[in-house]
Amino acid sequence: MDTKWLEWAKQIQKIAQTGLIYTQNEYDIERYEALRDLSVDILANYSLRIKRKLHLPSRAILATPPQK
Repeated sequence: MDTKWLEWAKQIQKIAQTGLIYTQNEYDIERYEALRDLSVDILANYSLRIKRKLHLPSRAILATPPQK
């Protein structure tokens, strides 16, 4: 089973969350929020879950790489 879409959605979400932490520009905030919403749409579509059941943090948190 090809799960490349899942990795892409996770990567989009990480980029959006990190961007929301570091940007102060309103235009960039809107774009990072749009990326975050896109990742939710991808996850909802491909995982056959209802969008509102997916949980996103209410505030931005830093996406960190996994510990080795």
